[in-house]
Amino acid sequence: MTLYDTIFTRRSVRSYKKDPISDETLKEINEFIGSLKQLDGQKATFKVVPGKKAPYAVLSYCEDNTKAYINVGYCLQEVDLFLQSKGLGSLWYGSKNATHNGKDGHCITLAFGTTDVPFRKGEEDFKRLGVNEISNADNAVARAVRLAPSARNSQPWYLTFKEGEVLIEHHGRGMFKVMLRRKLSKIDMGIATKCAELALVRYGEKVTGISVNDDSKTFAVRITH
Repeated sequence: MTLYDTIFTRRSVRSYKKDPISDETLKEINEFIGSLKQLDGQKATFKVVPGKKAPYAVLSYCEDNTKAYINVGYCLQEVDLFLQSKGLGSLWYGSKNATHNGKDGHCITLAFGTTDVPFRKGEEDFKRLGVNEISNADNAVARAVRLAPSARNSQPWYLTFKEGEVLIEHHGRGMFKVMLRRKLSKIDMGIATKCAELALVRYGEKVTGISVNDDSKTFAVRITH
């Protein structure tokens, strides 16, 4: 199953088996993480360690700024989809306590392991806002982003499509507009960006650039293709 296809079947998994992941698969996971493409100028680090919420965890570390947080979401969403494409369960977890060890600069944790929890069968299994509530167009990119995971399922984004461009703007909703704005919503924007990129590539578009616009009032990601 491709990473794009996995967008339509992934789920947050909270129940794991004690069965260990094979050394061969762990090596494959580490190699995949080592090959991640990051946004321009970003140098986040990722490390696989024993976990508490699940048998394993990917720790992420980055600088304390908007682009760094968006970059972590962009990278770890690719890892999340890779793990689930291999039949493993995974779960985004914000606290350092998801692992046995935390360090300064910790951003967010992706817990993972073997599981019996079934994956979703398709779009109909997701509880999400309608495409018209998160986008000015109903297309493959918007449908992929609609299914992207986000903190408390807040879906803090709005997509605007123009010729050769997708603009993903922060769009906090209700009580989450303030509560999640600082870090989690920025990570979520990176998650949405990765899903949008995968959909564009899946349907034959070449992504030529991803840039982050950040000011004192809002932030957005612009994908050109």
